[in-house]
Amino acid sequence: RVLFRSQRTALRHFLLTAAMAEGRKDECCGLTEVEALRLLDQWGRNEIPEKVTPWYVILGKQFAGPMPFMIFAAALLSLIIAIIEPHGGPWPDFGICTFMLLLNALLGFREQLHANHAAQALKEKVMPEVSVKRDGLNRIVDARLLVPGDIVFLKAGQKVPADCKWLSGDPMGIDNSALNGESRIDKVFAGKTTMWSGAAIKTGGGSNCLVEKTGVNTMIGEAAKAMQE
Repeated sequence: RVLFRSQRTALRHFLLTAAMAEGRKDECCGLTEVEALRLLDQWGRNEIPEKVTPWYVILGKQFAGPMPFMIFAAALLSLIIAIIEPHGGPWPDFGICTFMLLLNALLGFREQLHANHAAQALKEKVMPEVSVKRDGLNRIVDARLLVPGDIVFLKAGQKVPADCKWLSGDPMGIDNSALNGESRIDKVFAGKTTMWSGAAIKTGGGSNCLVEKTGVNTMIGEAAKAMQE
């Protein structure tokens, strides 16, 4: 299994390298829009798919917890007593407990859905944009639309949008603590050019960088995929 995974990773790296060699123009021109669209269709968006919890799982979780269990136990006890004593049994208590259990689940389900929608809307709102060179012109695009072979302009204060290679410009200080837990600034320049997706750029007036891998093919994407498996 490990050997198969390593072979699969090597094959993916070879294909990505071939795509860049085929689609990338020189640094001053970048990709064309046609090439970018083709590569986007081939490699997918520059994002790591999130596991979406189905609505019925969210609803089922509303019946778990101390309070739902207590209400359910009270309803069950009332039902048993009412069955044993059909006349004058605690049917009203059973009805009230059942109503409270269902109402509590529905309210919790509604709040959870609203919270999920609000979080998704906030995520869409703060999605970073990046300066990319397309058809020889610098354009501001959604970072999720980057493809291998794009030439991006990065500077201090931004996060590296994909696995990139430094090409030219000012040396940059990269903070990889969010990725490897090491609280230090790594210098990126002509002799050390690799930058990982998600790293924070702390210093540097601006540099042109080549996008090498995007989305699930980045280092952090591979790690997330391995954890899901």
